[in-house]
Amino acid sequence: MKHFNIFLRLTILATLCCVGLLAPQEAQARSGEECPDPVVMPLCSWQSDINRAFARWKSDFDYDDCEISEDLDDLKPPKKCTGGTVTVTLYDCDRSSDNCFSTFTVEVPPPPVANCPDDKEIGPCVANQAEVNAAFQAWLDEFSVEKNCDENQNKGGFTSTPVAPPFCGGSTTVTFMVRNTIGCYDPVTCTRTFTVKPTLPPVLICPDNRTEPACLSQAEVDSRFQAWLNEFKVDLTQSCPGTVGRFLTTPRAPGKCGGIVSVTFVATTPNGCATNSCTRTFEVLPDNIAPMGTCPPSQTGLTCLSEVPEPDADDIASNYTDNCGIVIGVLTSVQLDENDCDFVVTHNYRIYDDCGNYTPCSISYSGGDNEQPTGTCPAGGEVASLNAVPTPDPDWVASAYTDNCGQVWARVVSTTQTGSPCTGLTVTHNYSVGDNCGKSNDVLCSVSWTVPANGDGPISGNCPAPVTDLQCWDDVPSAAEAKVTMQGAFPGATVVHVGSTNINNYCDFSVAHAFSVTDPCTGQRTICILEYSGQDLTAPAPTNGGCPAGGAVTTLPAPNPAAVAAGYTDNCSSVHAYLVGTNFNGFSVTYHYRVYDDCDNSLLCSVSYSSGISRPGNGTDTPASEVTELRMKAYPNPTNGELFLEFDEVAGQEAIVTLRNLYGQEVFTRNLTLDAGTQQLNLASEGLSNGTYMLTVRTNSQYTTQKVVLNR
Repeated sequence: MKHFNIFLRLTILATLCCVGLLAPQEAQARSGEECPDPVVMPLCSWQSDINRAFARWKSDFDYDDCEISEDLDDLKPPKKCTGGTVTVTLYDCDRSSDNCFSTFTVEVPPPPVANCPDDKEIGPCVANQAEVNAAFQAWLDEFSVEKNCDENQNKGGFTSTPVAPPFCGGSTTVTFMVRNTIGCYDPVTCTRTFTVKPTLPPVLICPDNRTEPACLSQAEVDSRFQAWLNEFKVDLTQSCPGTVGRFLTTPRAPGKCGGIVSVTFVATTPNGCATNSCTRTFEVLPDNIAPMGTCPPSQTGLTCLSEVPEPDADDIASNYTDNCGIVIGVLTSVQLDENDCDFVVTHNYRIYDDCGNYTPCSISYSGGDNEQPTGTCPAGGEVASLNAVPTPDPDWVASAYTDNCGQVWARVVSTTQTGSPCTGLTVTHNYSVGDNCGKSNDVLCSVSWTVPANGDGPISGNCPAPVTDLQCWDDVPSAAEAKVTMQGAFPGATVVHVGSTNINNYCDFSVAHAFSVTDPCTGQRTICILEYSGQDLTAPAPTNGGCPAGGAVTTLPAPNPAAVAAGYTDNCSSVHAYLVGTNFNGFSVTYHYRVYDDCDNSLLCSVSYSSGISRPGNGTDTPASEVTELRMKAYPNPTNGELFLEFDEVAGQEAIVTLRNLYGQEVFTRNLTLDAGTQQLNLASEGLSNGTYMLTVRTNSQYTTQKVVLNR
C-alpha cells in the first residue's frame, strides 16, 4: 500500500496542480499493473455486489514516485438503480507516458416488462370442464416475464389463483404482475380476460297444435298422430352439434272417439348446459251423436208368457244407423210385472255406436192367461181297509190335466172321512188343479176311496206299553202326537184325549196322556193311559273341540269358564263351566273346570300352562297331584237357607267351601274340617239373592261341584 498511496497521492496532486480530476471517460489500456482493468457490473446487480466489486476495483490500483493528497476511500460506488461510471486516472510525475486510468461502471437497470397474451374466447358448446381447463391453462402459460437482466431476473405471477370459468359459459379476469427483483421499479401489471361463450338453448322445430275430425278409425288416428310427432325436430344449424330431442313421456294417441293429448318435446345440449322444450296438443274431436232409428212397437193381447219372443239385440240394432258407421245392440234388462195371470214383459235395449253413445229402446209384451186347465178328474175306488187308502198324490192328479200355457200343478186342499167301520167308510181327497198364471184359474178335483163295512164285531186293540227310555224332556210326545199312536193301536176306534199328568223336574220326568177309546160299532168305551218317562244322565260331549289344550305361555291367562263351555254341547240343555280349583307346580299351572248341563251331569276339564308363568296373587299353591272327585250330597235342594253337606268318607282333612253365582263370581267362602260325615251351612245369613249357585268343596286332593238353588 505504500506504493499505492504514493502513486495515488501523486495522481491527485498532479490533477490538482495541473489539469484536475478528469471527467469519466472510456477506459484506456496501458502497460503495467498500476491501474486495474475497467469494470462493468452485470445488469441488475444488487448494491452489495456493486459495493464489493467497487472495493476490489479500488484495491487493484498500485503506484509510487508521486504524492497524493486524498485517499481513494472517499470515492463511493454508483447506485444500483441510477447507475453511473467512476473514472480514476493516475499521473506519473516522472514520466507522463506511464499515466493510467480505469473506470467502474454500473448501468441503469431496465424496467420490468410483462409479456401478456390477448384476451381469449372459446365456445360455445364446449364439451366439458376438462376442455375449458386445458385451454385456460394453455392461455395462462402464455403469460411471461421479459428477461432483460444479466442476473437477478425480474419475477412475475398472478395476483390471485386463476380459476377457469364454467364450461357452460362465463369469464375469468386475471392480473399478471412483474416485480423488479432489486427493487428499483414499481411492479408492472397486465389484466386479461378468458371467456367461455355461453351454450345457448337448442333451437326446436315444433309443429302447431293439431285438431283432427271425428269418425276416424283408431288406425287413422294413430297414423296421423305419428306423422305429427315426426315433425318435432332439433334445428342443428342453430344448435350445438349432437343435440338430440326426445319426448318427456312416451306419447300415446288419443282414442278415436275423442280426446286431447299434450306432448312435451325437450332437447338438451350434449354438454348438458342448456335445455329447451315445447308443448303442443293433438286433439281428436269427440263423437257425441248417438245412433238414430226407430224402436219397434210394443205388442199386446198375448195369452201366455211363452208367446213373448226371446230378446234379439242384433235384430233391434238393424233398425238404427250412426253418423260414424257402427251400431251395436245390447240387452240391458228384462222386466217382468205379473198380477195374477196378467203380465207385462219389457225388453230394455241400448243401441250403441262405437264410441259409447247410445239410444234407448224399450219394447213391452203384455197379456194374460184366463183359461183354466182342462182334463178329467181321476176316479178313486174301493179298498180293503183304511190303511189301504192311497196317500194323496198331487202329481198323479196333475197328470190328468193340460193347460194352454204349459205347466199344470195340483195340491191337496183337504181330506174328509165319512161313515163308520160298522156301516162303511168313504175317504175323499180334495185337490185344487191350477196353472202358473196366479189367477183363479183353479179346477177342483175330488177323488173318493171307499172301505166296506166290517160288520157288528168289536174293534180289537191293546193300550200301548209305557215308553221309559227317553233322554230329554223335549223327547216327550205331545197329546196330539200320542193320539196318533193310540189311533194306530185301535184302528177304526174313536179316540178322544181326556187329560194329561206331568210329574216333572225337567231332568227326571214322567208324563201320562189319558185317552177315551170308543168302539163305533158296539159303543164300548175303554180308558187307555199312554206313559212316557225318562232321565237325563248324559254329561256334555266335547263336540266343539272339548277341553282347551293349554300349552307353553309367557304370561298366565286368566281362567275362562265361558271358553271352556264353548267346547261342549249337551243332548238336552245348555252347557256351563265353572273353575273348581287351581294347582301350581313349579312353572306349571293347571286350571280345573267342571263342565255341567242343566241336569248336573258333568265332567272334568283340566287346562295346564307352563314355561315362565307369573303366579297370580290369589293363586293357591298346591303340589301337583292326582285330583279325584269328592263324594258329597247337598240337601235340601232347593233350600231356604239351611243346607246340609253329607260326605261318604271323612278323615279330618281341611276343605274350602266356595259358592259362585252363574257369572262365576265368588260370593261365599268358608273353611271346614271334615271330621264329621255331615256339615251344616246357613246361607240365609249371607245376604244372598234367590237364584242358582255353584257349590264347590275342595281339599288338597279331592273336589266336587254341585248346583244349589236358594229360594227363601
